Amino acid sequence: MLKIVDLVKTYGTGDNILRALDGTSLTIQPQEFIAIMGPSGSGKSTFLNILGLLDRPTEGHYYFDGTETSNLTDDDMAMMRLEKIGFVFQNFNLLSRTDALENVMLPLVYQGVNRKEREKKAYQILEKMELVHWAKHKPNELSGGQQQRVAIARALINNPLIILADEPTGNLDSKSSAEIMNIFTKLHQEGKTIIMVTHEHDIAAYAKRAIQFKDGKIISDKKNY
Repeated sequence: MLKIVDLVKTYGTGDNILRALDGTSLTIQPQEFIAIMGPSGSGKSTFLNILGLLDRPTEGHYYFDGTETSNLTDDDMAMMRLEKIGFVFQNFNLLSRTDALENVMLPLVYQGVNRKEREKKAYQILEKMELVHWAKHKPNELSGGQQQRVAIARALINNPLIILADEPTGNLDSKSSAEIMNIFTKLHQEGKTIIMVTHEHDIAAYAKRAIQFKDGKIISDKKNY
């Protein structure tokens, strides 16, 4: 599904060049559940941004679902993100003045889906997240765990090929973290491909494969049993 070949990402110029990624190569198969780990500045977030088509590599090749992404325009990348990638962030990234239902429906608005169909799909996913009774509540009326479940529902609304999660439990207590990771585990069991950045070993243990970054390079890639 995803193939990365000799990926390099640099920032700065002249003597101040920082190599955030330094010749990374990797293949990710459909239905994998992967944890990406490493210290701050190791390149893991840069790598996730490139996987999510939010950034472009300086050198190398990234093939997404058979498409060489370096040939895509910005509009092509935006459409691919909308149709094929679901994002879950540490800070939830929900619209604060909009209720849970509207937040979940948002990607379908950009796709031009009519209101009735948007609501139908959103309610179905909110029910899966056990949030139907909170559909008309705004983010500040929800707990952190509930907000993250809304964010997961929004990520799922377009039935994406992959889900990218950047520290999805970083702002949650241990009980809520376990609930969120149980949701990811269930989604993986249903066939979703999940790629998750985390610095917590107990969270990474939920994944089936753990990839460790250091100084822009992959230093470990192993199965979790």
